[in-house]
Amino acid sequence: MINKIKINEQIWIFFSKNKWIIGSLNLPSDIHLTFHFGGNSGVIDLHFKNEKTKEYFTILTILKIEIEDIISILLRNLLNILKNKIKILSFKDFKKEYQILDYKILEDKFDNIDINFFLTHFQIKKRKKTLTITPPIGNMKVPYNFQRLIKNHITQNRRRANLSELTGGNAIRKTGENFSYFVIEKQIYLLDSNIIENIDELFVKTIGTDLSKQVMDRFQEGIEYLAFGKRNNKTNSPINIRIIQKNENEGSA
Repeated sequence: MINKIKINEQIWIFFSKNKWIIGSLNLPSDIHLTFHFGGNSGVIDLHFKNEKTKEYFTILTILKIEIEDIISILLRNLLNILKNKIKILSFKDFKKEYQILDYKILEDKFDNIDINFFLTHFQIKKRKKTLTITPPIGNMKVPYNFQRLIKNHITQNRRRANLSELTGGNAIRKTGENFSYFVIEKQIYLLDSNIIENIDELFVKTIGTDLSKQVMDRFQEGIEYLAFGKRNNKTNSPINIRIIQKNENEGSA
């Protein structure tokens, strides 16, 4: 089972049962980022670690028992942001107006020759438990084999695709606009793909400008502390994200 991914020899991600460890050439030497899912402490945390000095710098913490509530709040915020960006269509109108590229159906059409060609083109190699990905620099075009496969896939979907087969993917309008789509309760939800591309902006709006700035500042403080020994009065003060319980008597006379 793969437990490590390396991308362009610049980023590596290690997976284990209770944590993800991320290293990058963009980080100072000996420093990596860890997302720990919480053990006996019941606290999920995101921290930097200096492997040489064994020092830690905690960026933020979340109580494990509150993670589902926090995710629900973030999803509500996200849906609020996207509500004017989502278009709901019937399957009939969707099939008539858009070219459909469905990831699940396409995956089922891959054969071993296609997969091996794809792995070779993007230099995807597995060695023991490490997956190495080295995409060709300056040439991220989809190989011709896949362009042909995708074109045939789109043509066939216009004729034969059933709503029950669709899960999600991309949809291209006749005018050229590109959309992402997903299916919920037999309805098609279309989302402008430009929204997904502006993922940084979406992240900031979802968690809020203030919290986003605190997290980014905390990242910078952690690097300065572990790499250069810069300490300030906030060094031992991580961002503790907590659910505020409303008092039932609040507001009563």
